[in-house]
Amino acid sequence: GIPITFHDINASLAEVEAAVSTLIDNGCKDLIVLHSTQESGEEDSLYASANLNVIDTYRAAFGGCGVLAGCVEHTTSDFLIYAAAAMNPVLISKHIQVSSEKNVHDSNISVDIDALSTMIKKVRYVEMALGKGNNQKVVDKDGELSFGAIARRKVLVAASDIPAGKIIDKNDLVAKRPGRLGGLNPWSVRLLIGSKAKQDISQNTLLNMNMFEDYQELQYKYPDIEAIHVESTDNIQGA
Repeated sequence: GIPITFHDINASLAEVEAAVSTLIDNGCKDLIVLHSTQESGEEDSLYASANLNVIDTYRAAFGGCGVLAGCVEHTTSDFLIYAAAAMNPVLISKHIQVSSEKNVHDSNISVDIDALSTMIKKVRYVEMALGKGNNQKVVDKDGELSFGAIARRKVLVAASDIPAGKIIDKNDLVAKRPGRLGGLNPWSVRLLIGSKAKQDISQNTLLNMNMFEDYQELQYKYPDIEAIHVESTDNIQGA
């Protein structure tokens, strides 16, 4: 019931593929291929040989077979494990030692057990920092926008006094900080240019759509569906 893990030290992609095929053909499930960084203390080779992007290669090559990708952090570096964590591996393997005196051969690539909890905490912070891959507002623990986040946002205001009835051009509008909830995003400038002011608007007034009328059609639009030429699959050669 425990996943099978195996390292790729000095193995080619073809050899890793052969290992995966052999294990699957013999009924093994829950496989994790671990990319191993090299046991080196020389900076010239330590980081140049780490090659962490291989983790993504394994995902692309074997993900369709249900094989997961992880990493064995074998170097003398005290921070490369956090770079490995940023690759979002399913598993990170690290040597742990209770006593360096009793761990003669692997002491330089192991983490002291007293420092293990700190290392794990930092790995979790890296995982947290990766996020979900979608743009998100920065909020505090209560789900509210922080003061800094609000201050950095920009909203549209009147660049100068705008009299009622004036046709709006780009010189009438400006985006300024700090942002305020309920204001217009600067992208709204596309909608306002060419419209007409319904009222007198003082300089630096926070704008809203109700202050304007006679909105103009945007200069661009999506093409009509009927105008899109779709080539018949009968005319496509090859696959």
